[in-house]
Amino acid sequence: MKRKQKVILTIQLLVSLLINGQEWTYYKDFPNNISTKEIVLNDAGTLFLWTSDNRFFYKTITNGSWIEFSNEQSNSPINPRCISVDKSSNRFYVGDSYSGGLYYTSDYGLTWQQSFFANNTETGLHEPITKLSNIKNQNRFYGATIGEIGSENMIVKYTNSGQQAEFIEYDPSMNPDNAISELFYTTNQKLLIGTKAGGIWVGDNNGTSFNQSNFNHYKISCFTEDSSGRVYALGNDENAGTPFLIYSDNYIDWQYIALPNQTEHYTTIHYDLFSQNLWLGSETKIYKTTIINNATSIWYNALFNNGEQSEIKIIGDNNGNLYNFSKQKIAQKLNAEGDNWININNGLSGTITKALFNSNNQIFASNYTTNNISIALNQFADWTNVNIGGNNNSGIRNMFMTTNGILYVNTGAKIKKSTNSGLTYTDITPQNTNYIFQFYVGEAGDLFIVNFNQQDTVYHSTDQGQSWSLLHTFPSFFSFFPDPIKTIAQDSNGVIYVTMSTIEIFSGIYKIYYSTNGGLTWNTKVIDDPNIDHYDVAVFTKNNKTFVQLGGFVYSFNYDQPNDLVIVNAPSVFDHLNYLWVDNLDNYYIYDSGLYKSSDGGENWTYLGKPDSLPTDAMIDDLLFDSNNRAYIVASHTTLPSQRGFYYVSELLSVENPVNKNDWIVFPVPAENTLNLNTYNQIKKVSIYDMLGKKIEQIDNPTNTIDISKLASGNYLLSIHDFNSQVRSVKFVKK
Repeated sequence: MKRKQKVILTIQLLVSLLINGQEWTYYKDFPNNISTKEIVLNDAGTLFLWTSDNRFFYKTITNGSWIEFSNEQSNSPINPRCISVDKSSNRFYVGDSYSGGLYYTSDYGLTWQQSFFANNTETGLHEPITKLSNIKNQNRFYGATIGEIGSENMIVKYTNSGQQAEFIEYDPSMNPDNAISELFYTTNQKLLIGTKAGGIWVGDNNGTSFNQSNFNHYKISCFTEDSSGRVYALGNDENAGTPFLIYSDNYIDWQYIALPNQTEHYTTIHYDLFSQNLWLGSETKIYKTTIINNATSIWYNALFNNGEQSEIKIIGDNNGNLYNFSKQKIAQKLNAEGDNWININNGLSGTITKALFNSNNQIFASNYTTNNISIALNQFADWTNVNIGGNNNSGIRNMFMTTNGILYVNTGAKIKKSTNSGLTYTDITPQNTNYIFQFYVGEAGDLFIVNFNQQDTVYHSTDQGQSWSLLHTFPSFFSFFPDPIKTIAQDSNGVIYVTMSTIEIFSGIYKIYYSTNGGLTWNTKVIDDPNIDHYDVAVFTKNNKTFVQLGGFVYSFNYDQPNDLVIVNAPSVFDHLNYLWVDNLDNYYIYDSGLYKSSDGGENWTYLGKPDSLPTDAMIDDLLFDSNNRAYIVASHTTLPSQRGFYYVSELLSVENPVNKNDWIVFPVPAENTLNLNTYNQIKKVSIYDMLGKKIEQIDNPTNTIDISKLASGNYLLSIHDFNSQVRSVKFVKK
């Protein structure tokens, strides 16, 4: 028997419903799917992390969460190449690409300053900084730059906290083998230069002249130093494909140390001053050892209980705090007992380049910088990262979900398939595939692939990737220079469409190839119009409809109709329509300073607004639809980290429409100490979230009064679950 609940609450949602006709709601934060590029640490224990998509985070030793730098500042780094931090402070340095020089901040990115110099007084060009040394003294540290000839054989000596710079040619011969791969400043105030093929160079006490050490070959990837000043260097003999570990007390003569084996690719070393252990990371394992009498004892596998990890870096401070950053676990800290790694990923929100729902409304997200697929069972579930294997540096180029629940993933090097909601993957890459130029899953279920070395040729599979066959090689304008395929599409009736990138567009010739019999024969739609802007023609399908993007407009395409190309009208506030999203019910959407929707093929458009937290000029990354046809925007490239996330729009009842008797009604406006809810449905549980999606509190089988007196003033989201498995979310305001 249902019991009637009464709860006293605000209904800001109802006010918006009656006035605006739609409501935007923050749906979910982004997953922890970052890819770490570099990490540095100061003596106070503050970590600074640089991601592959050029964002910065920091974490103090007392703070349990990572915090992202704000990117509001117009003078922040644009194209970072390297990072470092002053060991005695929070002064964080970023070497920027041409023509950026050196940036630095002492307040975690709230303000930035820039230091650069012109090596050519006539042009005033600013040198890019490609490497930075560790910084033991702000009045002397070093950077590497490419110089005028484009080879990384130049040193920049920084003094006065980076505000003054001196340009040094450390290798006057400009030998490409001596291009700089790593810089390290020792406790004995010597600058060591690791090169790409010329071994190790050593600077004098002034850091103005350099000599090559006796180790004068092979690539050096990283250095570390023990308490006595002994330096260890990790590198690779790229001709033989074998790694090496060497050490030196005088930095001129170097001795070898045996590695665990010669088959692994080692990526990082770190000498822990607290435990006096030498740590070594590879693409498959973590090792540690103790150096005794100039030789290693046994190398111990230090994975502990976390399974295989591909190490990016192992790092530690002087107080025994040790961290490892890997492709699988991202960020971890060694526990006090030294026998287990603890995840420290809280706050490391990533970015998304592709997201989708399956039929159960599970969310799948990926990006270009990592091979992790992030999965959430629903809006309130935690994200789980599943590494699909392969070369993690390739990242995920795109992914597709079929109506029968099969997930296909393209990493550029491999095509993977999952039939169990993304938990495990099977490699279905065709044989003799070098690099995947295009991959597409048709709405009829066929798979299509274009190889990088055959960009005019399509292969396809009709059995979910179990077998592949040649579909067609398309004609090119020049026989000796094949035109690359631009887009591939297949509608729900099985019709296949292909467009090419061709020089013919500059003559006003645009072609759409299509086949109605699985590729056995092909027809060509030729558009001859020199007045069209010279952009490649693109084609996409949704349900049984086909659309063409051409010259800044979108057309519906029906090959069997006399008027086969029909322009899709844009909203009256726009001159044209560059792109289009189509939902499961054939409604059209565009986003430009807000979301527009058309339910009649573009004849009429309704403005649905935008989330209040997003600026007007914000660009969205994607628009997606769940199985209930609710529209969600994905906003990655926002000014503030707190704006990043999924948002959905609810087209609510207008003022003329009464509220359903089963809806929740909330009042007063705003609430101060208690909340109540009036509904005819029995409530199973309620959860309170802040506007960043963090759960504040959950109450199971709530009574008629909810205590909110301990909440800080502000806006919150109340999620209400009833025993009919329905979920509603409403905003409320705490006074």
